[in-house]
Amino acid sequence: MAYGLWDVSGSFIIPGTRTKASFGPVRIGDKSRQDASRHLAAMLNKKFSRDLRLHHRFSDHFALLNLQWADVLKPAPAAAQ
Repeated sequence: MAYGLWDVSGSFIIPGTRTKASFGPVRIGDKSRQDASRHLAAMLNKKFSRDLRLHHRFSDHFALLNLQWADVLKPAPAAAQ
């Protein structure tokens, strides 16, 4: 099964507040960006738990839609001469 590796970072407004926050850069690997975003949502909910009010939470697709994703590519092997 193929996995992807991404560097994720960015700034955003915490749900239910008017507070701006930043996150990352974090390197994450998973089967797809959707699965990685689901795991990042759990990390964001834990990190910003004091700032979240009442029933507001980071959704599973929050990171996918609101953060910048950069592919991490392995360097190509040098060509043998």
